[in-house]
Amino acid sequence: MSAKIIFLNAETGDSKPLVSILMLSSMKANYPELVEERGFDGADTAMANLYGDHWDGCKEVIWQWYDKEAVDAN
Repeated sequence: MSAKIIFLNAETGDSKPLVSILMLSSMKANYPELVEERGFDGADTAMANLYGDHWDGCKEVIWQWYDKEAVDAN
């Protein structure tokens, strides 16, 4: 039996496994650099290679986050 560490957002009341939060943070840190180096298709391939099934579950969130960050930067 394995224990899970759960993160509880005090503001929203949402809870998520800590591993999921850390994985998402790692993806946000890596995605912009990969896009710059390889373009969008190459970055998506690299992210799939790095994160496997986690990428499939989070890619829409990362794409939306990246689009928002790009708009805010301009």
